[in-house]
Amino acid sequence: MPPRPLKPSTVAFPQIHVPSAIRHRRGLILATVAVTAVAASFRYTAISRRTNEQNQCSSNPYYVSVDRSGGGI
Repeated sequence: MPPRPLKPSTVAFPQIHVPSAIRHRRGLILATVAVTAVAASFRYTAISRRTNEQNQCSSNPYYVSVDRSGGGI
């Protein structure tokens, strides 16, 4: 019986060449991405609140926001 030919090794994830500059600064890159994501979320919240405030002010001429009404509980 002749020997079986060897199957080529299959790799689940191919090797991707990552430049050494990126490899050595992985923590810095991850921190930068995290800070950027937090800054974007704060910016989105600020824009959303401003838009809601403008929509409420334009829909009711007697609208006074809670932080300017001087009242509260």
